[in-house]
Amino acid sequence: MVPTTAHPLYQQLSRYFKCGQVDIPSPAPGKKQFILCPISSGIDSTAVAIVMTVMYPSLPLVFVHTDTGIEVDGTAEAINRIDLYQQQWTLH
Repeated sequence: MVPTTAHPLYQQLSRYFKCGQVDIPSPAPGKKQFILCPISSGIDSTAVAIVMTVMYPSLPLVFVHTDTGIEVDGTAEAINRIDLYQQQWTLH
């Protein structure tokens, strides 16, 4: 299903997902649902964060980063950019 306010990348990404190929579990009755998406600011976790935001804009995504104290320079800035991107494209 195409979101009402489709992200510009939605059409490109949806070519790679067959109907039913990726299934997000439904919440149990009476329970809140949220999806944890770990991010490190690396290319892989950033790509997953973007794909989840684009393909599932109405899901309650929670991005989690653990600061180990030995992060490379630029990690905090990258995490902030991911957060801003997610806020811009999530349906509220």
